Amino acid sequence: MGFAGLSSASADRIRMALTGAGAGLTFWVLADVLPDMIQNDRAVLFLAALLGAFFAAVLAASGPLNTARAIVVGLAVSALPALLLLWASFRFDNVKDFLETGHPLFAFALLASLPVPFLIAGLGPERNWRDYPELFNQSWNVVVRYVAAWLFTGLFWAVMMLSNELFGIIGLEIIEDMLDIEPVPYVITG
Repeated sequence: MGFAGLSSASADRIRMALTGAGAGLTFWVLADVLPDMIQNDRAVLFLAALLGAFFAAVLAASGPLNTARAIVVGLAVSALPALLLLWASFRFDNVKDFLETGHPLFAFALLASLPVPFLIAGLGPERNWRDYPELFNQSWNVVVRYVAAWLFTGLFWAVMMLSNELFGIIGLEIIEDMLDIEPVPYVITG
């Protein structure tokens, strides 16, 4: 997708914002819409795991890789762990009991996140997934990007809530009205 007239950095920021908004909208659908439409908890578990791992990997890889390669990373790390999580859930009568054991989500997170630095290093400019310094660098970059993203998200929400209170003093409820639209908080957080 090209953004004519924008610098490369601006276009990258727009792509990242659109990816995050898409992730937020997807999580809203998974959390609020899909459970009412699909009665099979295992199908919801599979879709949530698949899309959660996909967007987590795409957002982690979007910094050092272009969007197309970040999507490849997301596809590569999401399908197999989601299928394994679904398969493991059949050892229990229902998904709730399966998830309450605690270890499935931890194992899923490990399976979905460990390959990400290897794929970033292998698809990046160096194209050397076996270079330890490159793997170390990519691993820490992912951690730093996620910590910074969550700190920025928290700061953004704090400023938005303070702005809402200030607007409330003068009788404007535009922010509150905007946040009452169901997917908006998810999209903004994404």
